[in-house]
Amino acid sequence: MCDHQGHYECSKKFDFNRGLFEDLTGDLEHFPGIKKECTEDCKKMMIEIVEKTLRDFTTIATNYFKDAKIGIKRKDECDGVNYFLYCSGELDDERDHEFLEDVEKAMNVKRINGKVVHLNNQENDNVNYNLQPIKK
Repeated sequence: MCDHQGHYECSKKFDFNRGLFEDLTGDLEHFPGIKKECTEDCKKMMIEIVEKTLRDFTTIATNYFKDAKIGIKRKDECDGVNYFLYCSGELDDERDHEFLEDVEKAMNVKRINGKVVHLNNQENDNVNYNLQPIKK
Protein backbone atom coordinates (compact mmCIF):
# COMPACT_ATOMS: atom_id res chain seq x y z
CA MET A 1 0.00 0.00 0.00
CA CYS A 2 1.29 3.46 -0.88
CA ASP A 3 1.26 6.62 1.25
CA HIS A 4 -1.66 8.05 -0.72
CA GLN A 5 -4.12 5.61 0.85
CA GLY A 6 -4.36 7.99 3.84
CA HIS A 7 -5.54 10.81 1.56
CA TYR A 8 -8.15 8.50 0.07
CA GLU A 9 -9.45 7.44 3.50
CA CYS A 10 -9.53 11.07 4.65
CA SER A 11 -11.40 12.16 1.51
CA LYS A 12 -14.08 9.55 2.21
CA LYS A 13 -14.50 10.77 5.79
CA PHE A 14 -14.33 14.54 5.22
CA ASP A 15 -15.83 16.58 2.45
CA PHE A 16 -12.99 19.09 2.31
CA ASN A 17 -9.54 17.59 2.87
CA ARG A 18 -7.89 20.58 4.54
CA GLY A 19 -4.67 18.68 5.28
CA LEU A 20 -4.20 17.69 1.64
CA PHE A 21 -5.04 21.24 0.56
CA GLU A 22 -2.22 22.54 2.78
CA ASP A 23 0.14 19.86 1.44
CA LEU A 24 -0.69 20.92 -2.13
CA THR A 25 -0.46 24.67 -1.64
CA GLY A 26 1.92 25.18 1.26
CA ASP A 27 5.36 23.85 2.01
CA LEU A 28 6.10 21.63 -0.99
CA GLU A 29 8.21 19.22 1.05
CA HIS A 30 4.85 17.73 2.13
CA PHE A 31 3.54 17.47 -1.44
CA PRO A 32 2.16 13.92 -1.92
CA GLY A 33 4.44 12.89 -4.77
CA ILE A 34 4.47 9.56 -6.61
CA LYS A 35 6.66 6.92 -4.99
CA LYS A 36 7.91 3.45 -5.93
CA GLU A 37 4.93 1.75 -4.20
CA CYS A 38 2.32 3.72 -6.19
CA THR A 39 0.17 2.11 -8.87
CA GLU A 40 -1.83 3.41 -11.85
CA ASP A 41 -4.96 3.18 -9.67
CA CYS A 42 -3.24 5.30 -7.03
CA LYS A 43 -2.30 7.89 -9.65
CA LYS A 44 -5.89 8.10 -10.94
CA MET A 45 -7.23 8.28 -7.39
CA MET A 46 -4.88 11.13 -6.47
CA ILE A 47 -5.82 13.10 -9.60
CA GLU A 48 -9.50 12.84 -8.62
CA ILE A 49 -8.82 13.75 -4.97
CA VAL A 50 -6.63 16.75 -5.89
CA GLU A 51 -9.23 18.03 -8.37
CA LYS A 52 -12.02 17.67 -5.79
CA THR A 53 -9.96 19.28 -3.01
CA LEU A 54 -9.07 22.32 -5.11
CA ARG A 55 -12.60 22.62 -6.51
CA ASP A 56 -14.09 22.48 -2.99
CA PHE A 57 -11.66 25.11 -1.72
CA THR A 58 -12.50 27.38 -4.66
CA THR A 59 -16.21 27.02 -3.85
CA ILE A 60 -15.71 27.72 -0.13
CA ALA A 61 -13.48 30.75 -0.81
CA THR A 62 -15.87 32.12 -3.44
CA ASN A 63 -18.81 31.74 -1.06
CA TYR A 64 -16.83 33.69 1.57
CA PHE A 65 -16.57 36.66 -0.77
CA LYS A 66 -20.22 36.34 -1.87
CA ASP A 67 -21.34 36.40 1.78
CA ALA A 68 -19.01 39.19 2.99
CA LYS A 69 -20.68 42.42 4.11
CA ILE A 70 -19.02 45.55 2.76
CA GLY A 71 -18.39 48.68 4.86
CA ILE A 72 -18.75 47.14 8.31
CA LYS A 73 -16.95 48.30 11.45
CA ARG A 74 -13.37 47.06 11.66
CA LYS A 75 -14.00 45.03 14.83
CA ASP A 76 -16.80 43.11 13.11
CA GLU A 77 -14.65 41.67 10.31
CA CYS A 78 -14.61 37.92 9.74
CA ASP A 79 -11.61 36.05 8.37
CA GLY A 80 -11.78 32.97 6.18
CA VAL A 81 -11.04 30.52 8.99
CA ASN A 82 -13.92 31.81 11.11
CA TYR A 83 -16.25 31.68 8.10
CA PHE A 84 -15.20 28.08 7.34
CA LEU A 85 -15.76 27.08 10.98
CA TYR A 86 -19.15 28.78 10.98
CA CYS A 87 -20.23 26.94 7.82
CA SER A 88 -18.82 23.59 8.94
CA GLY A 89 -21.85 22.87 11.09
CA GLU A 90 -19.65 21.60 13.91
CA LEU A 91 -20.40 24.52 16.25
CA ASP A 92 -23.07 24.39 18.93
CA ASP A 93 -25.73 27.11 18.58
CA GLU A 94 -25.94 27.63 22.35
CA ARG A 95 -22.35 27.09 23.46
CA ASP A 96 -20.81 29.01 20.54
CA HIS A 97 -23.50 31.69 20.38
CA GLU A 98 -21.09 34.63 20.71
CA PHE A 99 -18.78 33.34 17.97
CA LEU A 100 -21.73 32.67 15.66
CA GLU A 101 -23.12 36.13 16.32
CA ASP A 102 -19.77 37.76 15.49
CA VAL A 103 -19.61 35.96 12.15
CA GLU A 104 -23.19 36.95 11.37
CA LYS A 105 -22.33 40.62 11.96
CA ALA A 106 -19.67 40.43 9.25
CA MET A 107 -21.22 37.97 6.82
CA ASN A 108 -24.59 37.56 5.10
CA VAL A 109 -25.25 34.21 6.79
CA LYS A 110 -27.54 32.99 9.53
CA ARG A 111 -27.85 29.61 11.21
CA ILE A 112 -31.43 28.41 11.39
CA ASN A 113 -32.03 25.07 13.11
CA GLY A 114 -28.31 24.30 12.80
CA LYS A 115 -28.24 24.90 9.02
CA VAL A 116 -26.38 27.75 7.35
CA VAL A 117 -28.61 30.04 5.32
CA HIS A 118 -26.95 32.46 2.89
CA LEU A 119 -28.82 35.77 3.08
CA ASN A 120 -27.23 37.49 0.12
CA ASN A 121 -29.05 37.88 -3.15
CA GLN A 122 -26.36 35.94 -4.99
CA GLU A 123 -26.61 32.20 -5.36
CA ASN A 124 -23.91 30.39 -3.41
CA ASP A 125 -22.44 27.17 -4.66
CA ASN A 126 -23.12 24.11 -2.56
CA VAL A 127 -20.28 22.40 -0.79
CA ASN A 128 -20.26 20.58 2.49
CA TYR A 129 -17.90 22.39 4.85
CA ASN A 130 -17.06 19.29 6.89
CA LEU A 131 -13.41 20.20 7.30
CA GLN A 132 -10.61 17.82 8.07
CA PRO A 133 -8.83 18.90 11.26
CA ILE A 134 -5.21 19.93 10.88
CA LYS A 135 -2.66 17.62 12.42
CA LYS A 136 0.53 19.52 13.21
